[in-house]
Amino acid sequence: MKKLVWWGSLVLLLTLSLLVGCQNKNSAESDGGSTKNEATENSENVLDGPVTITIYNQTMGLIDDDLVTELFKPVTDKYPDVSFELLKDVNLEDMVAAGEVPDIITTSNPMLYDLIDMELAGDMSKFLDRQNFDWGRINPAIIDDLKQQSETFDTPDAIYGMPISLNYGLLVYNKEIFDLFGVDYPEAGLTWDEVIDLARQVTGTRDGVDYIGFDPGWIHEALRAHSLSYIDDNGEVDLTTDGFKEVLSVFDQAYNIPGMIGENEENYGYGGITKFIEERRLAMFPYWVIPLTSRIPVMEETGVEWDITTFPAFSSTPDLGRNVDYHAFVIPETAKNREAALQIAVEMMSDEAQTYLSEQVNRVTVLDNEDIRESYAAGSDMYEGKHLQEIFSIDPSPDRKPSPYNSELDEMMKEVRKKLALENKDVNTVLREAQEEANKVVKDIQATQ
Repeated sequence: MKKLVWWGSLVLLLTLSLLVGCQNKNSAESDGGSTKNEATENSENVLDGPVTITIYNQTMGLIDDDLVTELFKPVTDKYPDVSFELLKDVNLEDMVAAGEVPDIITTSNPMLYDLIDMELAGDMSKFLDRQNFDWGRINPAIIDDLKQQSETFDTPDAIYGMPISLNYGLLVYNKEIFDLFGVDYPEAGLTWDEVIDLARQVTGTRDGVDYIGFDPGWIHEALRAHSLSYIDDNGEVDLTTDGFKEVLSVFDQAYNIPGMIGENEENYGYGGITKFIEERRLAMFPYWVIPLTSRIPVMEETGVEWDITTFPAFSSTPDLGRNVDYHAFVIPETAKNREAALQIAVEMMSDEAQTYLSEQVNRVTVLDNEDIRESYAAGSDMYEGKHLQEIFSIDPSPDRKPSPYNSELDEMMKEVRKKLALENKDVNTVLREAQEEANKVVKDIQATQ
């Protein structure tokens, strides 16, 4: 009797199981097979099979053939069937016209505006939501810039680029020149006013060589470092604010140091990092850590006695250094391998991948992780005995607002620097003239839109 009861219970259980299975199948079919799709997404990875990801580099010097292999090693180690092809000798606009787009466009945030405007920067937000991507891990300055990019196009929830690495501002200096003039080296947390004071002390002639205190670089780069936009919130050109005056006063004071402008008046830029290395008579230069790292072997070969410290801060914003500048992957909506490219972008954001990029590829992490950030260039001894960690003691400043006018107005500002250096005009006059010229530039651009 007990045996019959047991068999009866088993038959009932099997019958109920079949009924539930049928109901689940009908439910899945009625909502488009979502149950099956979710199972497929959870069990299959688009990177498991052979796939070739095409890459277009929008930013000069950001990536080359050798770096492609090195950069994506965290992906290829995990997914050996994934390969990458760097597109060369092609024009992005021509590709778009032909109906072909790369899977990944490598860019930096100042150029992200153009890609969004061309509708090449696909929104990643839905994919990242499905991945439960944790934005709390990312450097807050980058988050703020991504928001600013999307808000510019009235799409506040969109994510148009995946940040992969971060550049960082610094001040590189020639210790030999400071020793020659008997002046203490620059220290962390210094302001532009303090840099100018140091520049006065190390500008002059020694043993027939004319030494220059520092090259302030381009004005538009300093404007970005001070989070200044050419266009105000009302859409009008405004170059007469206190912020613009503060930036231009740095250049004005620098060019008024006796000996800064030599007999060859055209030589007011001093060639930046190239002259710093080759001629060894430029005492200080504001720069970026990634390109500086690539030049360390040359500096060592030429015998430059160098070191670095924090990027100079403006007196009104003493806790902020150079503007946030990050490299990103942009993935077009119509990319052939978009799902795989999106997954690769996520893979490159793991702690393991970011540590590898920091230590071995010399890329500052985009993660808000002090340990990984301090591992920068740890795979080599290039910064042994240098004050590398000092540069991270000051936060990046917000970048300026994206605008279709920035590139043209940046070019205009090169002439502004020349006026300050050679025409002996005061800051207010130069800015007033720049305001008039900027209005013309903006109107010309608007006329073509």
